[in-house]
Amino acid sequence: MKRRITMYVMLFGFFFVNSLNAQTTSILDNDFETFLETHDANGNVVLLGDPNSMGDGIDGNDLVLTSNISGVTSLDIQGYNIANFEGLQFFTSLTQFTLINNQANPISNIDFSGNIMLTNLSIINTPNLSQINILQNINLVELIIASRGNLFESIDVSANINLTSLQVPDNALSNLNITANTKLTFLSVAINPMTNIETSNLIELENLDTYESQIISLDLSQNTTLQVF
Repeated sequence: MKRRITMYVMLFGFFFVNSLNAQTTSILDNDFETFLETHDANGNVVLLGDPNSMGDGIDGNDLVLTSNISGVTSLDIQGYNIANFEGLQFFTSLTQFTLINNQANPISNIDFSGNIMLTNLSIINTPNLSQINILQNINLVELIIASRGNLFESIDVSANINLTSLQVPDNALSNLNITANTKLTFLSVAINPMTNIETSNLIELENLDTYESQIISLDLSQNTTLQVF
């Protein structure tokens, strides 16, 4: 009897451990899932079903193994038309995120609130993107948003107090509040329809780019470290 109980306990433990190892995350966008199924954690292209991929080996089932993405530190996604980034919040170790040439239409708000380790964020040539959420990303030091469209009209960087580089060219921004971003050394607001920006609090600013904006006057008297303008 004791031997039978021991066997049941061992079997339960085996199935419990394997169920934990097989926990999955929903990835609702087909292009996002395909990218994860065909790339490893280092960004290398792998074959579908490769045990080193970030997926679960099955393309099209809207799932990846949580254990395959939770430790990923960098995502570099180029040329994939991803409209829905649901599942991104489970990349809890992510420090770098790059998205380039995403022509999905429409593209939903990209929410980075689950990626609190994020330090570098770049989104370039995503003309149908209108919004991102970075209110929880206090560790951000570099932010680049160049949508090259007319839908990205506002961004809240009030929580990103550790930013040293903020580059938001080629969007539809009419204003930008950077009063909380006192560590900035590089700021670009080029090719935006804004007419004014307040930089007096940016005492460490070294580079300022307002090329092809509608800003016609600036008070730079407090920006004594400015080198390039």
